[in-house]
Amino acid sequence: MKAVVLAAGEGKRIRAYTKGIAKEMIPLYGKPFLEYILEILKDAGLREIIIVINKKKQDLRDYFGDGKRLGLKINYCYQEKQLGTAHAILTARKFLKAEKYFLVQYGDSLTNVNLPKMTLNKFFKNRNLDAYVVLRPTKNVSRYGIVKFGKDRKIIDIVEKPEPEHAPSNKAILGIFILKTKSFFDSTKGEKFLYGKEVVPPAYIVRKGGIVKSWIFSQKRVDLGKYYDIKKSRELIKKFWPHKSVHAIVFDADNTLYETRKIAKFAYAAAMKILSEETGLKQSFLDEDLRKTIKFLRKSKIPRKRTFVYCFNYMTSKYKLQKSIAKKMYVAFEREIIKRLKRKAGAKKVLDVLKKDGIKIIISTDEAQKDYLIKKLSTTKVKKFIDFIVSSDDTNQVKPSSRFYEVIKKRTDLRYNQMLSVGDDYEKDLKIPEKLGMKTILITDKEMDKKFIVIKDFSEFLKKFDFYLYLKTKNNR
Repeated sequence: MKAVVLAAGEGKRIRAYTKGIAKEMIPLYGKPFLEYILEILKDAGLREIIIVINKKKQDLRDYFGDGKRLGLKINYCYQEKQLGTAHAILTARKFLKAEKYFLVQYGDSLTNVNLPKMTLNKFFKNRNLDAYVVLRPTKNVSRYGIVKFGKDRKIIDIVEKPEPEHAPSNKAILGIFILKTKSFFDSTKGEKFLYGKEVVPPAYIVRKGGIVKSWIFSQKRVDLGKYYDIKKSRELIKKFWPHKSVHAIVFDADNTLYETRKIAKFAYAAAMKILSEETGLKQSFLDEDLRKTIKFLRKSKIPRKRTFVYCFNYMTSKYKLQKSIAKKMYVAFEREIIKRLKRKAGAKKVLDVLKKDGIKIIISTDEAQKDYLIKKLSTTKVKKFIDFIVSSDDTNQVKPSSRFYEVIKKRTDLRYNQMLSVGDDYEKDLKIPEKLGMKTILITDKEMDKKFIVIKDFSEFLKKFDFYLYLKTKNNR
């Protein structure tokens, strides 16, 4: 069976809070709202999906593509005019010809359980139905299509948005149902679809005398229609779908949370000035020697050999100087770094929001001098946000290595797909996390392949992740 996901709506009531993003693409815990729905459909055994969108939602199509990344096969249809859900389904007709039945899922409706799976299981216990719908008790009957029951709980009428005194029941059509392909397309022949005169798709089958039955769902559900539904969606995901959302963010440190690359030359110069005074050699010669020494030592897989303490000891030994000179060089080097070190713009705001939201913040670094790392984190005032650090001291390995993430996984008791990794070097910081199933964000101002999320600074991080929208929603309550 195939699934048709309806995502062509304009989302007028929520548009002011989404900054031009399609409401189905509102990010929640690191991925779009619609991705949760697609994963749930996949878990229900529905691997072929047709998504109905409008021309303004190209970003949705660009993001999900053909669905291979999610283990799905996705096709797209366009509803050029907003003429209701039945009309939207008709745009998918060419993909449904070979199907006896298909499932319809609204792209802005999420529940606390796998509702598609539950619906399929109940449907397969029935026979010879033209439609099978999910109902929900409601107090606000004037917002929904309300069903009227006949014998054997067969649905004999669906009344759109009735006044309370004229409602045939308090059971409303929920945003998921199964339709018999032939029955639906036959029942809609010759129908004129009008803007604002929407009729739920099963109603056409009911009107033609089709056999329509139902089951009643009374658990948690959210429809992404208004700004406060963003917060409700977050709460539902966090409580009921934690394995599908991000609960820890793993940051690289150097050149990710703070900038060391641009100030390193001043620290090198301070150390080489001392070595020049001790050896009588020109500083330009020693600068080149330092560059070669760093390049040589960085080939080592032994963490301590990649530290500047080891580097300066190596050089002073080479020039037959006392170890006290290496210590003096390192003190000068570190002093210069700490004096010039600055936090990346916007990083504090992001970390503050993450912390308040209960997201675990972890540092993963191949910095083998943890005391030096702590100084940098303290100087840039980000140490207070960090839950814990995994460094080469802890793994006895250097990046890239899966060992860092194995340690993190064990300490957090989270799955890899519940974590997001953020770094400035794809090969070193993100390639392994991506293979493990973690989400990744690369921070760089270079032109990069857009197969993964690339941002230039932390202000973009807020837009890519869901915290910006969450704060806006929270502040407007």
